[in-house]
Amino acid sequence: MTEGALRGAAPTSAAPTGAEPTSEELRAAYARDGYCVARALLPAEALARAAAEVWAALPALSAQGALPAGHPHRLPPGARGALLSAHAPHAVSPAAAALLESAPLTALRDALLGEGARWAQAMLFFKPPGAPGQAWHQDERFLPTPDRSLLGVWVAIDAAGEENGGLWVAPGSHEGPLLPSRPCADADEFDGTPECFGEALDARLRARPPLLPPLAPGDALCFHGALLHRSLRNRAARPRRALVLHAVSAAAPLPAQGGLGPYARFSALAPPPAPLTRGAVSETETTSGEGDDP
Repeated sequence: MTEGALRGAAPTSAAPTGAEPTSEELRAAYARDGYCVARALLPAEALARAAAEVWAALPALSAQGALPAGHPHRLPPGARGALLSAHAPHAVSPAAAALLESAPLTALRDALLGEGARWAQAMLFFKPPGAPGQAWHQDERFLPTPDRSLLGVWVAIDAAGEENGGLWVAPGSHEGPLLPSRPCADADEFDGTPECFGEALDARLRARPPLLPPLAPGDALCFHGALLHRSLRNRAARPRRALVLHAVSAAAPLPAQGGLGPYARFSALAPPPAPLTRGAVSETETTSGEGDDP
């Protein structure tokens, strides 16, 4: 891979360092901490264009059907915004499709997972003001792999921090077995996605303090599928958009809930005003979690 493709990565700390780590340093940090940050990985302009193209595709896709009642990704009536995420954004956005094939992104994936790694899932999150977060969870619970190779790549479209619901990580928490989960009962802060719980969770959070890496547009937070991570409610007056990808190793089959299918489906937050139904999903969508990470 090209070392310069991972410009400005900060693999072990929450704040940017300005350093450009080698592939070996990046892999070592990912193995040790369960996450790393690649600064200015993708052009902010291309990411914003992808988000605009997906948003523009909503009217045509609304005919796929209304979001099932009781879906966890909803906001209280009257909250600003109606759309949380778009699955398979590359199906409706040429800019998103180009980003998935871009050299910096594929180099980063292959540096962490090895040659032959594949994208298993692509999502574009809008997370408008007021949108809930998700409690501590591990993505391997939603997209399991036999070799524990699941990799999340979370690319900021907007600047992401504590106020607008950025992503918290628990360094080193990817070590050990997956933790048990249960339905999340804190509706004031989180959506209905299952949360990890128990003494083992407390022990991992005590071992190394959780942190929130601040991200600028184009920065990528990469994390192991077993790493504990969470996001809080967006309390800012601006959205927290992100392109979120999952990848697996060459040896792992694509997870049943993954795949870069030729369709896009949407998770809504609240019924939008007429005439546009923004909460469109495919006929196969269910109300069970798919590893969404707002």
